[in-house]
Amino acid sequence: KLCYIMRRKMCYQCKLFLREIFIFSLAANAVIFNFDIPWFVVFLIAALPVFISFGTMSSVIGGIRIFIPTAMLSFFSLNPFAVYLPFLTWTLLTLSVRSGKRWTLISAVLFNIVWVCLSLRGEISLADGVFILSSIVSLLFALPMLKGKTQELKDIDIIVKNTERYTLQTAETFADGVAEVLKGKINIINWEEKGIEAGTLKSGALVIAFKPKFFGCGRGFLIDMIKKLPRGNGRAAFILYTASIYPDTASFILWVILRIKGYDVRGTLLKTTFGSSESNIISECGGDFADGWPCGEPLIISPSPLFLLGLLRK
Repeated sequence: KLCYIMRRKMCYQCKLFLREIFIFSLAANAVIFNFDIPWFVVFLIAALPVFISFGTMSSVIGGIRIFIPTAMLSFFSLNPFAVYLPFLTWTLLTLSVRSGKRWTLISAVLFNIVWVCLSLRGEISLADGVFILSSIVSLLFALPMLKGKTQELKDIDIIVKNTERYTLQTAETFADGVAEVLKGKINIINWEEKGIEAGTLKSGALVIAFKPKFFGCGRGFLIDMIKKLPRGNGRAAFILYTASIYPDTASFILWVILRIKGYDVRGTLLKTTFGSSESNIISECGGDFADGWPCGEPLIISPSPLFLLGLLRK
C-alpha cells in the first residue's frame, strides 16, 4: 500500500529518476558478480529516461556528447565501474535537476559518490582516471544546486553574443517563459553592437546566449566577460546555447568565469538549430529560472578536452 501511495504522489520525472537508480544498481550488481554487460548497452538503456523526459534533439546530442569520448577511451579502460561513470553522472544529475526536487539531487550526488568509491577500488588506467575526474568535476559544479529554490527574480539581463537567427530566437523564447513569471523588466543586450558595459547591467539576474564556435564562445567574448562583467554577488545566472552538431562542453569556461565573478549559475540548456520541439522546454526553463529554481541541465563535463579549442577562435 505504501508503494502504491508513493507511485500515485510521485511526479513523472521522479519516477524516471528512480528507474535510473534501478538500472545502475543492476549494472553494479552485475559487475560485482563478474557478469559482463557492455558499457554501450548500459548507456542505451540509461539514456532512454533522459530522452523521454526532454523529448528533444538536444537531449540526444547531450548523450552523444558523452558517448563519443567514452567510446574512444573505453578501449583503454581496465575498470567497468569507471567506464559506466560518465553516463551515471549525466543521467542522474540531469533528471534530478529536471525533476526540480532536492531529494533527487541529493540522491544523485550520493549515488555518484558511492560509484566513484567503487571505481577507485579497482584497477585504474589513465582512461579510467579521465572518467572518474570528469564525473567528480561535474559533481562539484552541481553541489551549489543542492540549496534548491531561491527567491523569485525581479529584473533579468539577457546578453546575446550574436544575432544569428536561432540564437536570438532561443533567447527570445527563454524570455517569453521568463515573462510569464517575472514582474520586472527583461533587458536584451546585443554584445556585437554594444559589448558589455557595467552601466547597462543593472538587474538581479543574468542570462547569456551564444552559438559555439570551435566548442566554445570565443576568446574575445570570454575576455570581455572577465574584464567588464560586474561582480555577481550571488545573483542568478543561466547559459543558453545553440548548435547544429556536437558542441562538446561549450559552456564550461563561461560557467567557470561566472562562478569566479560571484554568480549563482542555475543551469544550462542547448537548443539544436534543426529541432522544433524544444521551444516548450526552453520557455518552461525560463519560467523556472525566473521562479528561482535550478533548471535546464547541470554542467556535465564530458571526458574530452575539446572545449579548450574554443580559446583558439578570437
